[in-house]
Amino acid sequence: MDVQYRDKKLTPEERVKTIEEIDKLISQYAASIPIYHEEKMKSKEGNVPIKPLASLLETIYSSGEFTIMVIADCAVAQKFFLSATNDYDKRFARGKLKVILNEGFKKVYGFTTTRKKAKREPTIWEQISESYHLFPDSLKAKHDEIQASLEQYSKDAWWVHDRNIETHLDIDELHKSRQEEIIEGKVIMESMELINILLRIHDFITQLHGAYCETLRQGYIQQYTTTRSVH
Repeated sequence: MDVQYRDKKLTPEERVKTIEEIDKLISQYAASIPIYHEEKMKSKEGNVPIKPLASLLETIYSSGEFTIMVIADCAVAQKFFLSATNDYDKRFARGKLKVILNEGFKKVYGFTTTRKKAKREPTIWEQISESYHLFPDSLKAKHDEIQASLEQYSKDAWWVHDRNIETHLDIDELHKSRQEEIIEGKVIMESMELINILLRIHDFITQLHGAYCETLRQGYIQQYTTTRSVH
């Protein structure tokens, strides 16, 4: 998305172009959600005899499904925010977008404070990183680049205060939040930060799946060659 945001409010042309780009993003990733879900359920059936590869495959599909769903959800929230014509609608949409941003990043990687908790579920990125030893060197380097970005992002709270007042309906704080000045460009560009890191993770997952398929292919070739040589 290459629209530049200079002012508090988008021009009509910028608004139309941005919503068109958002629609493309929604269509592209929403269509993949049921595919990932179906493949995730198949991967749990245990058809891959090599346990590390079976675990990797399940991680690929489960993390892939989560990533593209959050991309689509965030894009829909962006669209609602930009399309809102009533002032309160726009303020409400901004609040819900902040919730998706905060919850999305929390599940993907977490924040510096939450990551230190002794008992918590593994994040999406931690589940991916568990198979680091299986990655080809090229993907290890890409993994480390994304890891560094996630670590940097984790130092920011990603609108945690806004998330809390939106989800817990703290009316006094919610009222104050609803009165804040809306800067459309700032809201869209901040939300694009999360989408962009998710797009990088999704690209990594796609390449990881390709490497997984190549590993299986090479294994079958080796098995076939060994069988032929014996006979």
